[in-house]
Amino acid sequence: MHVAETSQLEPEPVFLLGAAVAFVLLLLVPLADAVRTRHYWWALFIFLVPPVGGIAWLFLRRRLIAGDRRVERALR
Repeated sequence: MHVAETSQLEPEPVFLLGAAVAFVLLLLVPLADAVRTRHYWWALFIFLVPPVGGIAWLFLRRRLIAGDRRVERALR
């Protein structure tokens, strides 16, 4: 009986560290930014779906913040 080489099945520690850092950054940075700009529904979405919500926030936040500023100017 031949036993499989386990080094092929285990990811490298450097890869795991990089993946963990990327996951945390895609959770914490957008979450803090959404809370700072008072987009609480976005913060909830980022928290519940960390990688997808974080990436979506990073791509869409300029439009959201610009839209909020336009609304504030219109209300003055």
